[in-house]
Amino acid sequence: MILSNINMLYKTIYIWLLLLFFIHSQYLIWPNTSISSEVKKFILDNIDLLPQEIYKRLVKHGLNINICQKQIYFWWIELSKSKYKRDKDSFLFAQK
Repeated sequence: MILSNINMLYKTIYIWLLLLFFIHSQYLIWPNTSISSEVKKFILDNIDLLPQEIYKRLVKHGLNINICQKQIYFWWIELSKSKYKRDKDSFLFAQK
């Protein structure tokens, strides 16, 4: 009797959590990270700099004034992964 009540409680909590996740996921706004290929190349050429410095230099060169610092940071992370990540499998990466 007690075990079935606990089971029912777990199922109810699980359903509520799924429902909450579904409701909140509809209102999530994914950031716009799309940038031009010339800006990506500029970031890749200056990958050793901090994202703030890359942004300052982008504005100084007038490449894209409408770009956000978060976009620069996102692509700085994405493009620098190839520099440090050698393999998708962590076991093989450790051997290299």
